[in-house]
Amino acid sequence: LFQVLQVFMAPIPGELVGAVGGYIFGWWLSLLYSTVGLTVGSLINFGVARLVGRSFVERVVPPQYMARLSFLMERQGVLAAFICFVVPGFPKDILCYILGLAPISGRMFIIVCAIGRIPGTLMLSIQGALAYQEDWGAMVWLFLASLAFVAPVYIWREAVYHWLWDCEAECQVEARTQILE
Repeated sequence: LFQVLQVFMAPIPGELVGAVGGYIFGWWLSLLYSTVGLTVGSLINFGVARLVGRSFVERVVPPQYMARLSFLMERQGVLAAFICFVVPGFPKDILCYILGLAPISGRMFIIVCAIGRIPGTLMLSIQGALAYQEDWGAMVWLFLASLAFVAPVYIWREAVYHWLWDCEAECQVEARTQILE
């Protein structure tokens, strides 16, 4: 519930909620609960943007974010969205509103959002669990592993892009088939 709320209520810090979840539930349940909560909260922001439209999003999203993210989405689309969800500290809640205005299917949004958030959510959940166990050495290794995660994402960005593009194409074909039926 806290993860759902923190997505669309700015005063609740998402990183803190993820780490506290790991501290309370352990890393596995925290990862599960957080991923579901973050995806539901993100889907709410996405849906609100779709329902209410651009005028609402422009009031909620600072103009500098709106301009930069809109440009990025037009140029790189689903891949850019996925990378934004993976990058720690990126304003993902704002991204959800902007993606609600973009030509991305709801199904693709859920895939990109849920999978893209998992690395950061996992790291926060493990950090919380390690803090509970007072295993400070492992926390240092976790930090180093987090840094090492960025390299493969960059190296295999083309493969990730093609996989996401194939998924989006499949979603579009399925949507057209449903419309024709």
